Amino acid sequence: MAYTLQLHADTGNWATPTGIDVRHALNKHEATELVRDWAEVVGRYDDAQCAYAFAWKGEHDDVTDLYPDFQVVLGTRLGVHWVPA
Repeated sequence: MAYTLQLHADTGNWATPTGIDVRHALNKHEATELVRDWAEVVGRYDDAQCAYAFAWKGEHDDVTDLYPDFQVVLGTRLGVHWVPA
């Protein structure tokens, strides 16, 4: 199943992405790797635990008015958790 992800960071210094600022993944494994890569980017500037993503089932080009299916967060040992939204 394909997923659409919107990457976020709770650092106080990052702008909120627009509804069309999304990434696509072909499966959960690929989506998980996107979140881990994002955590590495955020971790260069702030705590990696601040990185997370909203995820939708399917491929969407604009998620402005869509409620996410999941919030994808990093665990304490950098495991990735898919929390239903």
